[in-house]
Amino acid sequence: MSRVAILREAGGLGDVTQCLAVARAHKAAGDEVTFFCHRGYADYVHRSPDVDRVIPVPPARRRPRDTAPDPDRWPYLACGGPYDEFVDLWCPAFRYERTCPGEVNRDRLALFMHEASVPRAGLGRIRLSPGERAAVEGLLAGKLGWGWRPFILLVPWSRGAARNWLAPRWRKLANALGSRGHATLTLADREGQRGRTGGAEFGDPGAPFWALWGLVARARLVVSVDTGPLHLAGALGVPCLGLFGCTAGRNVCRPYPTHRWIQARGCAPCYYVPGRGRRPECRDGCAAMRTITVGDVLAGIDAMLGERTKGEVQTCAAESLSPVSR
Repeated sequence: MSRVAILREAGGLGDVTQCLAVARAHKAAGDEVTFFCHRGYADYVHRSPDVDRVIPVPPARRRPRDTAPDPDRWPYLACGGPYDEFVDLWCPAFRYERTCPGEVNRDRLALFMHEASVPRAGLGRIRLSPGERAAVEGLLAGKLGWGWRPFILLVPWSRGAARNWLAPRWRKLANALGSRGHATLTLADREGQRGRTGGAEFGDPGAPFWALWGLVARARLVVSVDTGPLHLAGALGVPCLGLFGCTAGRNVCRPYPTHRWIQARGCAPCYYVPGRGRRPECRDGCAAMRTITVGDVLAGIDAMLGERTKGEVQTCAAESLSPVSR
């Protein structure tokens, strides 16, 4: 048995979720796994059955990107040690997406597994206790008056504002879904802004992280921009329709068989890197995202819920959306 330290001291949630697949591969090989992560994700990582120990790292103390993991230089790396191997997962996707020539064509999970030199062993796993699951039901019943009611979870906000879709369109989407008899729940953004996207909203800044996890797990379908809950849905096997502009939906969603995506029209994904095809009109966000219409998203939802036949609905990139059963 080897003692392995997996290093992902920076966010975001999607990357941490995919890095847990590396932990699963090492655990399958019989290794003891310690996971170093941003302290904001420590409770989340702690719920993985493939991680033996979690070391939360304050941002002010972490090593800079592309710096070798040297415990003598960065003493926090000695916590819980010594280790037989450091698996540094902070940088590989960042380096690839910003330096590769031409179009990005590899998904981050593949990059993480390649960097760790491990075979794919399935996505990472997270546990939610029965009490927490009951608390999520209580939250839905108490705040929204819902019993065991299926709902569509709308995720309009990303920490990277360039990935967001227009707020008025989310409001029109929620209203259209409501007129069709679908219950919707919208996540307020990280500043807790409410009342901008229509329908019932959840965005209590003091809510524990597992509440978000439980809401994603409980949803019938998630509709999301390229942000953390999209990856949570993938790890949980919950169908998700992703909306993509400056990042490539086919790559982000590739590890998740339950996911489908709509790629914005007008330009190839630039990953919002200065000098790589960015246009002046993108200074306030990805201009291509504005080409995704409410009708596009409704058609995608219909297809994923099996309300139309396979091949009848097309995404903006003319890729067929096939129904996903659950």
